[in-house]
Amino acid sequence: MENNNQSNYSLDPIFERYVQPYSKEAKQQLLTSILENKDGRVVHVWKHMHLNDKEKYELCKQHGIKETIKIYCFNGRNSAAYYICTKELQRDDLCEEYRKYLIGELYHYKELIEKRDVFKRSMMKGRLSDELGLKLGISGGTVKKYSNYAAAMDIIFDTDNEFAKHILLGKVKVSHENVVELSRLRREEIRIIAKAVENDKLEKLTLQDIRNEIKWNYLRIQNSLPKAKREVEKRVPKAGTIRQMPAYDPDSEVNSLCMTIGSWVSSIERVNKTADFTKITTKARIRLSKELVSLNHMIEKIQCSLEERTG
Repeated sequence: MENNNQSNYSLDPIFERYVQPYSKEAKQQLLTSILENKDGRVVHVWKHMHLNDKEKYELCKQHGIKETIKIYCFNGRNSAAYYICTKELQRDDLCEEYRKYLIGELYHYKELIEKRDVFKRSMMKGRLSDELGLKLGISGGTVKKYSNYAAAMDIIFDTDNEFAKHILLGKVKVSHENVVELSRLRREEIRIIAKAVENDKLEKLTLQDIRNEIKWNYLRIQNSLPKAKREVEKRVPKAGTIRQMPAYDPDSEVNSLCMTIGSWVSSIERVNKTADFTKITTKARIRLSKELVSLNHMIEKIQCSLEERTG
């Protein structure tokens, strides 16, 4: 449906995540398309919300060009989000991490859409990742891996939108494993890491950087007396790197794990108190069960290691 109404359209903050910010060059190419081709002036919306054409809409307004509004009638947010991810994956200027994130989100929304249709669910059970992977030229296992990555990135988005975008744009390099580790931290700890990356202008964030920054912050809080505080601050280098802790400490890794476990316990307690487990989706229930089994298995392994080495 087309509509030339000049109404303003809102921007959903979740939908906005799926649209990679435009560079100067990409904006110029978009403007050229708008000026040279009427089809380039079509702006797609849903329920008075922008989908992935907000930049095009704003360029039309800035240059006094009459845009054509095309209204979609999606069957809910999942279908709208799936559309945005699909369209964004077609961009020539898409960053590699953004591509992986969008594939993960595409799989997530495809699962949600298919679960609404009983017939399709029975016909396509266990084949969604393989079918999506075939279309994208990757394996089904890689699609699922990107889905886990996207879920972790969404937690970071919820905490610090700009930090998440910097990761996806490649402004700070973070491995998928470390993105997952970041997502397991408390929100205030993620913000601490994000601030340190910004202040120190880091281009790469390692697991050691993450642990060191959390340790440093822990020490800063614990050593609240003026003298102790000064001693902690002396260990902070003025140069642009994340704070490094003192040399070898045999308890370092264990102490770091203990602090991390504290954040896990806090998160688990919060979810147990606030989540309505009768209303969560089957996907979320299965995922949580798997993660808890994995966590329990790892706890048993480390307890065995402790018993063997102290026995």
